[in-house]
Amino acid sequence: MRIIAAILGLLLALPFGTAMAQAPAAAGLSQAQVDQLVTTITQNVLQELNKQGVTPKPAPAPDAAQAAPTHPTEAMTGMGAEYGSHGSRVAENLKAIGAALPRIGSEFTRIGDQLRPANDEGYGRGALFGLILLAFVVALAVEWGIRTLCTRPRAMLMRNVAEHADIGRLAGLFVLDVVAVVGFQVTAEGLAGYWFDSSLPQSLFGVYVLKMLVAWRYAVLVLELILRPHSQPARLVPVSDIEASRSKFWLTALIFLALACIAFQRVMIAAGMHADNVRAVAVVVGIVIAGLLIVGIWVARRVVSQLMVSAHLPTEPGFAIRLAFARRWHYLAIGGTLFWLATWLNGVILKNLGPFQAMTRTLTVLLLLLIAEGIVARAARALFRKGDGTAAAVARRCIGVGLRIVAIALIAEAWAVGAMQLMPGEQWQALTRSITTAAATMFVAYVFWEIVKYWIDRKLKEAQPVLGRADEDATGDEPPPPSRLATLLPIFRVVLAAGLLVLTVLVVLTELGINTAPLIAGASVFGLAISFGSQTLVKDIVSGVFYMADDAFRVGEYIDTGKAKGTVEGFTLRSLKVRHQNGQINTIPFGQLGAITNFSRDWVTVKFNLRMSHDTDIELVRKTVKKIGQEMLTDPELGPQLLEPLKMQGVADIQDNALVLRFKFTAKPGKPSLVQRQAIRKIYQTFAEKGIKFASSAVTVQTAGEVNSTAAAGAAAAARVAAQAAAQPQQAG
Repeated sequence: MRIIAAILGLLLALPFGTAMAQAPAAAGLSQAQVDQLVTTITQNVLQELNKQGVTPKPAPAPDAAQAAPTHPTEAMTGMGAEYGSHGSRVAENLKAIGAALPRIGSEFTRIGDQLRPANDEGYGRGALFGLILLAFVVALAVEWGIRTLCTRPRAMLMRNVAEHADIGRLAGLFVLDVVAVVGFQVTAEGLAGYWFDSSLPQSLFGVYVLKMLVAWRYAVLVLELILRPHSQPARLVPVSDIEASRSKFWLTALIFLALACIAFQRVMIAAGMHADNVRAVAVVVGIVIAGLLIVGIWVARRVVSQLMVSAHLPTEPGFAIRLAFARRWHYLAIGGTLFWLATWLNGVILKNLGPFQAMTRTLTVLLLLLIAEGIVARAARALFRKGDGTAAAVARRCIGVGLRIVAIALIAEAWAVGAMQLMPGEQWQALTRSITTAAATMFVAYVFWEIVKYWIDRKLKEAQPVLGRADEDATGDEPPPPSRLATLLPIFRVVLAAGLLVLTVLVVLTELGINTAPLIAGASVFGLAISFGSQTLVKDIVSGVFYMADDAFRVGEYIDTGKAKGTVEGFTLRSLKVRHQNGQINTIPFGQLGAITNFSRDWVTVKFNLRMSHDTDIELVRKTVKKIGQEMLTDPELGPQLLEPLKMQGVADIQDNALVLRFKFTAKPGKPSLVQRQAIRKIYQTFAEKGIKFASSAVTVQTAGEVNSTAAAGAAAAARVAAQAAAQPQQAG
C-alpha cells in the first residue's frame, strides 16, 4: 500500500510541480522555491520506494525498428533542436549524411533480405516481382478494354472536328480518357489490396510500386490532354504530330524515372532504414530528379512556348512581353528547378521541409496554371469561333485573371504559413477572408470593365464609317446615319472607368481595414478647391452636359458653330473637335459654343433655280421634271437617298432675258449635293430631248426699230465711249 501511495504521490506531484512552475507568481512563490518543493517531494517518494526494496527501472531504449522513421517527413523533421546553433547543426548533419553514404550499399542488401518471406508468410522475391508485373499488365489490359469499348463514342466525338474544335467534344474525349485511367487505378489498387494486404515490408514494397504506376498513368493522361499526338484537331498546342509524339515519349519516360526514384525512397523508409541513411538517399534522389526535370524542361521548351502564345492575338496589349517570355521561359524554369533542389537539400540537411514544400507547391501551381490557361484559350476559341476573336480574348483574359488570383493566393499561403511561418494558420485564415473579399471585388470590377469596354468598342466599330472625312461634295455611298449612342459612348467610357476605379479602391481599402472616411473628406475638399479655381473648366463641362442632353450634334454630323464649320469627329468632357471639309480640324470648348446649325439631322430640302427662255412652256417643264423625279426614285443609287421626289415649284422671277423657275427635292442628310448634281444632269439631258431651251446670256440692244447682235451693240457702245472721250478736252478748254 505504501508503494502504491508513493507512486500516486509522485504522479500527483509532477503535474502539480509543472503547474507551479508555469504560474509561480499566482502562488506567491519564486521559481527557486518551486524547484526546491518539487525536488523535496521527489526525494521523499524515492526514499519511500528504497525502504520497500523497490528500485525504479530506467525507461527501455527504443530498438532499431522503433527508431526507424515511417515517413519521409519523420526522417527529416523534428530532430534539429539538439544540434545547437545553425552553423553547428549544418556541420553535424552534413557529417552524418557523409558518413551514411558508404552504408547505403549494405542497406540495399538488408532491404533485399526483408523482401523475402518471413515465418512462412509472404512471397518469394521472384513471386513478388511477378505479382507486381502481373497487376500492372492486368490494369493495362483493363484500361485497353475500356478504350476499346469507347472506340465508337470517341469516333463520334472526333468526327467533323475542325481547327477550332467544339469544347464539348474536347471535354468528352478527356472524360473517356479519364474513365480508362480510372479503370487502371481501380484494378491496380484492387489487386494490391488482395495480394499485399499484410504489414510485411514486401507488401509495402508492392503497394508503393503500384501507387507509383497509377500516378504515372495520370501524368501521362495530362500529357495526352495537352499534346494528342494522333489527333491534331483536339490538340491544345499548335505543333506538328512529330513534335507532339517526341515530346510525349521523352516526358513520359522522365516522369516514370522521377516517380520511380520517389517510390524507391519511400520503400527504403518503410523498410526501416536509419534516418541518416534516408537523408543520404534523399540527397541523391533529389539531385537525380532535378536532373530529370531539367532534361524534361529542355525537351518541352518549344511545346510550352507555343502553349503560352498560341491563344493570344498579336494586337493584345503585352503580347510582345509574353512572346519574349515564351522564348526564354526554359531558362527561368531551369533556374527554378535549381532553386527547388536547393530547398530540398536545405530541408534534408536542416530537417526542415517547409521551404521545399512551398517551392513544390509553387511549381505545381504554375504548371497547373499554364495547363488551365491553355484549356481556357481553346474553350474560348471554340465558344466564340464565329466572331472576330475579340470576344474570345475578353473571355480568356477574365478567366485568366481569376486563375492567377487563385494561384497567387495558394503560393502566398504556402510561403507565408508553411515556409516562412510569418503567422499562424488561424491568423492567416482571418487575413485570407479580408483579402479574398478584396480580390473578389477587384476581379468583379475587372470583368465588368472588360465586358463593358468590349461592348463599347464594338458599337464604336460599327459606327466607324461615319467618323471618316465628311465632305458634302464627295461622291460614293452614303455612310449610315450617326447614332446618339455612338456619340455618348466615349464620354460614358471615361466616366465609367473613373467611377469604377474609385468605387473599387474604396471597397478594397475598407475590406483591408483602412478607414476611408478621411480619404473621402479630403477628396471632397480637393474637388471643391478645384471647382473654385477653374471656373472656366467647370463652365465648359456643364455646357457640354447640356449640349449632350439637347442632342445638338452627334459624331459624324456636319454642323456650323458660327466659329467653324465641318464634321464632328469627337469630343471630350470640355471641348468639341470639328473637321472642315478642306482637312483642318478645330477644337472648340463647349463654353464658347453658341447657336449650332446641324445640316445632318433627319432630312434636307434642297431648292435651286434654273433660267429658262421666255417662250418656255411651263406646263411641259412641270410634267417633264415630275417624270424625272419619278425616274430618280426608281434609281438604285439615288432612290434610297430621296424622301420626296424632284418637282418644279413654279416661277420664281421674270428677268429681261430669262424666266427663272424654282425646283426642289427632299433627301436624307447624307450627301444632298450629289443628288442635286444628278438631278441637274438629268434635267439638262431631258430638256434637250424635249426641245426646252435654257435662257441665253446674249445682250440685246434695240435702236430705231432695229435689233443688233451682241457684237453690234458692243461696237456702238465703244463708239459712244470714244465720242465722250473726244468731247472732254473741249469741255476742259
